[in-house]
Parts: sequence; C-alpha cells; structure tokens
Amino acid sequence: MKISKNSIFFNISIVYFLSVIFIGATFFVVIKNSENIHNAFLKRKYSKIINSVFFDLDKNRDNISKDTKKKLSDMDIDVLDITKFKDSELKNMQQVCNLAMPMYKFWIFKKKRYYYIVVKTPRVRVLLRDNDPYIRSLNYLYIAFAAIIVILFLSYLSILRKLYPIKLLKENIKKLGNEDFETDFTIKGSDEVAILWQEFDNSLKKLKKIKESRNIFLRNIMHELKTPIAKGKFLTKLPKTKDNEEKMDRVFIRLETLINEFATIEELISDSSSISKKEYYLIDIIDNAIDLLMIDGKDLEIIEKEQNKKVKVNFKLFSIAVKNLLDNGLKYLQDGKVSIVIEKDKILFINSGDQLKHNIEKYFEPFFKDQKIAQQSFGLGLYIVYNILKSHDMRLDYSYDNKKHIFTIVF
Repeated sequence: MKISKNSIFFNISIVYFLSVIFIGATFFVVIKNSENIHNAFLKRKYSKIINSVFFDLDKNRDNISKDTKKKLSDMDIDVLDITKFKDSELKNMQQVCNLAMPMYKFWIFKKKRYYYIVVKTPRVRVLLRDNDPYIRSLNYLYIAFAAIIVILFLSYLSILRKLYPIKLLKENIKKLGNEDFETDFTIKGSDEVAILWQEFDNSLKKLKKIKESRNIFLRNIMHELKTPIAKGKFLTKLPKTKDNEEKMDRVFIRLETLINEFATIEELISDSSSISKKEYYLIDIIDNAIDLLMIDGKDLEIIEKEQNKKVKVNFKLFSIAVKNLLDNGLKYLQDGKVSIVIEKDKILFINSGDQLKHNIEKYFEPFFKDQKIAQQSFGLGLYIVYNILKSHDMRLDYSYDNKKHIFTIVF
C-alpha cells in the first residue's frame, strides 16, 4: 500500500532512520577518535624504547647489548629473532601504526593480546614483543551502540503499534459516512489513542441507536399519518356542512397532536445527554401537566405526603411525562379519580380500571395500542414517558393491586 509523505507513519519512519544514521555516525567518529588517541599513546610509549634500542644498535654495531636487553626485559619486552618470522607472517598481523624517523623506521603490529614492534635501520631489522601491553577494548562502545539501536527499533515498533488504530479509525470514519456503524475490532488500554477509539466506538453505538430508532419512527409515522390524511381527503369531497367541518377540525387536531408527540420523541432521540436540568417544585410540574391536558382537574386528586418536594429535571420534558401518565390514567379510569401521591423519593399515579391484557413492557414499545382505546391513542404515551424518565436516570414501575393501576416514578 502506498504511504503518503504527509502520513504520520511516514514521518515517524523518517525520524527513526535519520536517528539511526546520526547515532551510527556519532559512534563511528567516537571509535575513530578513540583509535587515534590510542595509536598516539602507543607511538609515545614505544618511541622512547625504540630510540634507546637504535642508539644501542648504532653503538654496538647492530647488536643489542645485554644491559639494553635487561632493561627491555624489566619492561616485559622480549627481543625476538626476526629471522624466524616470515615476511608474510608479519603482513598478516594487524598493523596499528607506523613512524618514519631520519635514521630508522618502526611499525607496530597487533596479534592476539601482544603488540609487536619492528625496527628497521639501514643495516638491520629488530623485532620486539610487548608481553604486557596497554589493553584497550572498544567492545563497550559496540555493545552501547547495539543496545541503543535495539531500544530505538523497539520504540519505533511500539509507536507504530500504538498509532496503528488511527489507520483503523480512518477506515471506520469512511464507513460511518456510508452509515455503516459496525466495527470488527476493539482496542484496550488507557493511552490517548485507545481513549480516542473508545469515544469513537461509543459515538458509533449512539448513532446506531439513533438510526434504528428513527427508522422505526419513519416507518410508523407514514403508517400513522395515512389514516387522518385519508379521512381529510375524503372529507374535502363531502358537502360543507357543520358536522363535516367539525370532523375536519378533529382530523387537523389529531395531526397536530401526532406531530407534537413526534417532536418530543425526536428531542429525546437526538441527544438525551444534552438535556438541561434544574430544580423545580414537583407541584408546579403537575400543574403545568394539567394545563397541557387542557382539563379542569375535577377527576384528579393530589396527595402531598412530602411537602414542597423538589426534583432536578427538564421542566418541559418532565411535564410531558407527567401529562402522559395523567392522560393514560384518565383514559383507563372507570370510577373515582386519578390519584397523584407525592412521596419522598417517588410519585405515584393511581387509577381504577380493568387489568391490562398484555405485559406492561409491551406498552413501553412505540405505537403499541390497547384495542379498548385504540381510536383515541397513538400508542406513544408510555413509550415517551419511559424514555423521558430514562434520560433523567429515573425509573418507571408498574403494579396492579385491588383493581387499581399504579404507575410509580422512582427518583
């Protein structure tokens, strides 16, 4: 796969290889400098010895005196018979350095742990061996260089591994543009890239949920709107009588109510986390819910076991939840009144009525209708209540006791 020059991976690779080259060049200079220093040391060390040997040779007609040999022996330097060494053997030794003087030349060779010094005068050649040379090792430099390169390489691989999810993130962002919310891998960890992926994954899940919810509503909106629209089209072809006008008004009221319900659901689906919440008196919310129902409240009774109860909620949405529960109670009410009981950590909505034919969870689904009230309900009331309370981190409980429905909002 072609890598762009603007890619972060390309730039990291360039930095890595430049670092290796720079470190390699640095070590090369250090090693060369170390060798030059060592060679200079050897020249200084052996120059004094060779001077004394040369003067002794010159004085004793190309022979080294016993005194000189003893001095050399005391310095742990042997005088060897050069005739026993072949020229090829000397050439195979590692030449360390050489020096040419006006009257003689000398070379320093290294073989194993010994340094050999060859002194050449116009008439003779002498071979010396230092049995206790200055031992110098550059192994520590090579080990340090290898260790740094290995550390750099492992760091390079680690960085690429850490950044690799960014490439996967890029591919998934492309998929997101095509409304594909599925991912086939997970990233664990606590670094910035892992956190970025986790946030992206959370966003994908939210978007997937929103898309699924909206698809449900789009399908059902079309279904729900068909009936009032069909009725309206039919009524437009009938004579303009007072009765037909009232029927037409009811069609538009039904459409308006349905649109308001959908608007509430849209607000919940879009982003429940951004809902603003403040503290309000619960009795004020109940009064607002009654006003939304446009009723006089004669079929309602409020029992405040907890006086001046406050709740932290979104006033508009929570009022709709209370309104829907009251509306639900009035629709199922057989006799008496709908009771609203305010307690310390909950509020109860109680009304008499026949037992529900289905499990309560079915009524929390969108567009689920009880046949008894199907004509006056969209099947969205409890679904909206359930989701409003969920967005407030509250719970809706239900029970049926002594022929009474009891819906409980648990704060």
